Order: sequence, then C-alpha cells, then structure tokens
Amino acid sequence: MKGICDLVRETCNKVTQQAKLLKINHENLKILASEITNPEKFQNVDWRDFEGHYFDSSNEEAVVDYIFILDTLNFCFWPSPVPWEYENLAKSLRELLKQDPTSLQPKNLIKMDLPTFKKVVFLDIDFPLLEERYRLVQESCYECIKHFDGKFSNVVKAAAQSAEEV
Repeated sequence: MKGICDLVRETCNKVTQQAKLLKINHENLKILASEITNPEKFQNVDWRDFEGHYFDSSNEEAVVDYIFILDTLNFCFWPSPVPWEYENLAKSLRELLKQDPTSLQPKNLIKMDLPTFKKVVFLDIDFPLLEERYRLVQESCYECIKHFDGKFSNVVKAAAQSAEEV
C-alpha cells in the first residue's frame, strides 16, 4: 500500500510533467543536492537560532505542541491582505505559549472557536484559507485526543522516528 508521501511524490511528478510555465532544472537540482549534503558547504541551522521559534528545555511537551501546530498551519501564505509570512506565524504561536504554556495542547485548541482562533493565532487578519487551517488544527487535535492520549508527543513516539509515519 502506498503511503501519503508516495502519493505526494506522484502528484508532484504529474504536475511537473504537465507544467507549461515551469520546468525543473535537473542539473541544478543535482548541484543543490550535492551542496546541501556536503558538511563543508552546508551548515545545519539550530532550531533555536531563529528568534521566531519557541524553545523551552524545561517544557518539551510545549515545544512538541508548537512544532505540530506550526507545521499544520504552515502552507500557502498568499494572497494575504497584509505582509504575513512564516516568521509571523512562528512568532504568533510562540507568544501564545509564552502567555500560557498549555495553549497549544490539543485539549485546549479543540475548544477554541474560529473567531478566537483567528484572533489569537492570526491577530484578527483575514488570512488565506483560515477556515481550512482551523479545520486542520481541529482535526489534528481530535485525532490526537482520540488515539494518542491527547499528547502530540505520543504521536512522535508512536511514529518511531519516522517523519512519514507522523
């Protein structure tokens, strides 16, 4: 049986094969792959080096909650009525956790209605695909509560270090 990543790869392949205005430069892709796998040329950036990210070594659960929700919301930032990008989303979620370290736990997010979600996460901006983002957060929280004792960290443990399984 094909996994979700296989389906994404197949879909991307179909799109690139049919694209009329965009082509992948395979030679440049090979060069990029070579560069980012060469430790002399490519330095890993620590998560904590980006000021917008949340990190608290004394509260790993909150860090996992943050990563799950950030990843759930991190898609298609345009067209936005105001300049708002990944860093704004990351900082907005970080500020929520600074105010309340339990704010991104599934049991709390599942209770949040759409207007509150819009206000506290997107600072009341009419953000693209807001309803879909809200739906995805609600669905993620519901499934986490139902199958993983309400903890995103249990999802990570169950995936046995496989990003595809998550």
